[in-house]
Parts: sequence; C-alpha cells; structure tokens
Amino acid sequence: MPLALVILALAPLAGVLARVAVDPAAAFAVLAAPATRTALRHTLAAGAGATAIATLLGGVMALACALTDLRLKRALGAVFVLLLLMPAQVTALAWTDLLSPSSPLLAPLGLAPRAGHPNPLFGGAGIALLLGIEQAPLVFLLFAAGLRAIPAAQVMAARSLGARPVRVL
Repeated sequence: MPLALVILALAPLAGVLARVAVDPAAAFAVLAAPATRTALRHTLAAGAGATAIATLLGGVMALACALTDLRLKRALGAVFVLLLLMPAQVTALAWTDLLSPSSPLLAPLGLAPRAGHPNPLFGGAGIALLLGIEQAPLVFLLFAAGLRAIPAAQVMAARSLGARPVRVL
C-alpha cells in the first residue's frame, strides 16, 4: 500500500521532469511567462491573507477558550473544530450561496447583494477569507494547546505582582 501511494504521488512529478528533460527551453519559457509570475503573485497574496485571517480567528478563539472563564467554552471550542470536518468545496459553496442575491438568509433581511452584482467572494480577498476561515481551527488547536501548557501558578504569580493580562500573555 505505501509503495502505491509513493508511485501515485511521484507519477505527476516524473511526467513534468520528463517533459523538462525533452525540451528544457520550453519549460523555462513557461516559468518566465508573465502569466506565471502573475499566478505566483496572486497565490502568495491569497496565502498570506489566509494565514493572517486564520491566525487572527484561531488565536482569538484560543485565547477565549483557554484563558477566560466563559461558560460552555469547551463546547464552543468543539463546535469551532467541527469546521475541519466539512470539505473545503462544501464550505466554499455554502459561503457563495450565502452571499448571493438569492441568499435564503440575507434576502429576507434586505442585505443580499442586488442581482447582477458580482459575489464578493469571487476574487483574491474572498479566496483569502474562505481559506482563512477554513484553516482557523488548526490555528485554534495549536494555540490552545500552547496556552494550556502555561503553568497556572506562573500566571497567578505574574498577576499578583501587578502584571497586566497582555504582559502575562
């Protein structure tokens, strides 16, 4: 079984390397094309935006669930992590439908975009937003584990010596 996975993972790479070996000039021409640079720039921008959004959302949730005395904070954390169980395509379709002119939630409230206007998720910012929301539970899990590892005695000692919450953090 593992050998089959290795073969399936390496087969596309082997195909690309074979094409480069046959005609290296054509391969480098594709890499030097303006469209390739534009695609790389857009990919890096979406990735950076998604990372920032995921870090913000996951970090805030981790702080809320690990360091506060919120009621039902374990349930809140569990529901937040449940987002990982939903496939990315389903998440994207759900958000696209939510922000469409025929939105079943926004249309009755008069908040849906007018017909003919583009969906706000169709663009770099929308892609970054959806990727950030999709990956925020991973950040939450990592941050929450790190925050729970901080000894409570040290936190209490710092607070008793007058340290503000931000300094203790």
